[in-house]
Amino acid sequence: DAPVWPRPLSMADGVSAVATKNSRLIKIPARCYSMVMDSFPADVHRVATTIIQRVQRVTLQTLVKTLGLHMELMKRGVDFETASAWANRMSSNEWYRLSSSLTGSASKTLDISAIIRDATIVAAEELELPKDCVSALQRHSTLVTLKKGDALIKTGKPHHALYFILEGEMDVGTDIPKETSSSSFQRFAKVGPGAIIGRLACFSGDVSIFSAKAFSEDVKLLRIDKVVFDELIIANPRAMVSCFEHILSLLSPSVHLLNWASQWQFVQASEIIAKRGDACDSMIMILNGRLRASYHSHQGN
Repeated sequence: DAPVWPRPLSMADGVSAVATKNSRLIKIPARCYSMVMDSFPADVHRVATTIIQRVQRVTLQTLVKTLGLHMELMKRGVDFETASAWANRMSSNEWYRLSSSLTGSASKTLDISAIIRDATIVAAEELELPKDCVSALQRHSTLVTLKKGDALIKTGKPHHALYFILEGEMDVGTDIPKETSSSSFQRFAKVGPGAIIGRLACFSGDVSIFSAKAFSEDVKLLRIDKVVFDELIIANPRAMVSCFEHILSLLSPSVHLLNWASQWQFVQASEIIAKRGDACDSMIMILNGRLRASYHSHQGN
């Protein structure tokens, strides 16, 4: 059987691991993880989901709410879709059949079932799912049509699906709050046919930190339900690794560094976290519960 990792994964750009003192480590080859994934894919999926949830709920939220970062969360110069990849994809036989289904003819309306049939074949290939998954995608996928400016995903809102662009272009970015109740949209990238939107929130099950809206008229997308997507990637570890790798590749080195450097801490009631006058060497983010700040005078009051 083909290995789960067809190519070696690398460290995030700009991030290095250096021993600060004499240390003893255990090096686990990637093929060991491949064997574990083949034997226990559901357990590995839970681990991967936990990692992504920690990145999104703790690391990214800290950077957004505490430091006010938005555009800086993405890796500089990241390509959601390169021109060469776009051209190669559009020249395939599968895309030719899909384009024919989307175009239809002047004498009849579009055949929605034919579009979904051809779209799921292409989507399965893009998600690195085997051909036997196409029938499941066809049963649980729907066609979505947007007009220019229509919002598909909003920052801070949940969505329970993955979206595969079939026709038209989408703006992907984030909504930055203003002093008033309104917000301004900051674009990361413009993506077209073949791009997949919503991996992060769909994989983590959390709210979206990005927004996506139609850039062109009559944008058509294939909507893949999250429940079906989860079932398919659990059964196919190669697709799980591809999704996981894509999500992490979009994040900036600062996000990876903060995620690796942060430590989880459980605090008992009445336990002192910091004392007045102590040197401040870290920042604490409260995940749940409450902390109380108090001041004691020299008399002990």
